[in-house]
This record gives sequence, structure tokens and C-alpha cells, in this order.
Amino acid sequence: MRLVITGLEYTGKTSLTLKIVELIESSTGKRSPYHDHYWPEIAHPPELSDEEEKYLLGLTPRLKEQIMRNNLDYHVRAAFYGPDHPDHLVVGAHIEDAVMGPAYFGYGGPGGPVPESGLIEDRRVVNAYLEADLLERGPDTVLVHLKASPVVIARRMRENPHRNSVLQERDIEGLLERFDDEVRNSRIFHKIEIDTSDKTVAETLSELMEKMEPHLSNVDKQRLLAR
Repeated sequence: MRLVITGLEYTGKTSLTLKIVELIESSTGKRSPYHDHYWPEIAHPPELSDEEEKYLLGLTPRLKEQIMRNNLDYHVRAAFYGPDHPDHLVVGAHIEDAVMGPAYFGYGGPGGPVPESGLIEDRRVVNAYLEADLLERGPDTVLVHLKASPVVIARRMRENPHRNSVLQERDIEGLLERFDDEVRNSRIFHKIEIDTSDKTVAETLSELMEKMEPHLSNVDKQRLLAR
């Protein structure tokens, strides 16, 4: 099962991913790794300290861009495709980078190269190359887009604030539209959309598995049946 799970913060990406990991383990007997490495939590466990996260968030846009480009290249494209890694779960990923980079981190918008580095800044250009390689390695990859209403996201922000979050309530509606744009323009053919506004994590997982049925590879089906 190869999934890219994306959507605005507070739509339930990480909670759903952890449920999927549990499901894979109970169905196959093997724990699946997952990768949830977007700003500011970009490191593997153990998690970074508040001081470390604030240091990263204080880096220049040029350095942030280079760190995230390498992060995406490894987690979205280069790693975990092959017979030894039948499951590949990536959270946020290049879709989130294309939305949040320009909005809050000073890179990734249209306009060509970054003057100091010569790197291509426009994430749509970068992501086109990334997705082409991703689909060559894993053509069965499914893009899962989690959504929620602006009112629900604002309420979740107040009730369960994430540490060092950059999301501003005034930006929610516009950012949801940007995620719609990026998902629509993604070259990943298999796409699933789920609105989590009035769903528990268990209900979201149930809807995902129902919608995943036509996208399951023969290998996935054989592994589930064998278990």
C-alpha cells in the first residue's frame, strides 16, 4: 500500500496514518514505517526539542528550501520502493510543501530561480519532476487528500493547538483552496478525497479503506488474503 496523505494541518493526517499503520500490522503481521516530516517536525524520532524546532524555523528561506528539497527527495521519491518495502506512507509531502512553503516559509512560489542559489523555486516545477520519478517507481501510489471545513479546523486549532505551528486562522480558507489546486494538478492518477469535519479517526479509516478497494494492488490483496 503506497499512500501520500496530504491536507491542511488539523485535518487529521497523522492520526489517520497511525491507524493505517495499526491496520497493516494487524493484517500482515509486519509494522509499516511512515514518514511525517514537514515543518517544523522534519526529523526522525526522537522528536526535536522546542529549541531545535525554533532554530529550524528561524533559518533563511534559502536554507529551508534546500532542507525540504532533500527531505522530499528522500522520503517521497528515493526511498522505500521495492520488494522489501511493500508499504510506503508519506504524510504532507510535496503537496504540503507547495502550499505552505510560499505561504509561511518564503520559498516555493512562482518566479523562477532563487538568486542566491540558482535553484528552481517554483514548487510546481520541482514537483513535476518528483512525481514523474515517484510514479515510475510506484505507479500504484494513491494520493489521499484530507479536508475539513474552515470552522472545524479553527475549532481544532483552539482546542488542541500544535506546538510551533505556523498556521494562522485568517489563512485557513485560502490555504484549503490551495490544497485543492495542488491535488487537482498532481500527476498522481489515483486520488481519494475525504472530508473529516464530522468524522472520528475510525470513521475516516473506514471510509478510506472502502475507497481504497479499487486501488489495491494485486500484491496488497495477496498479502491481506494470506494473513
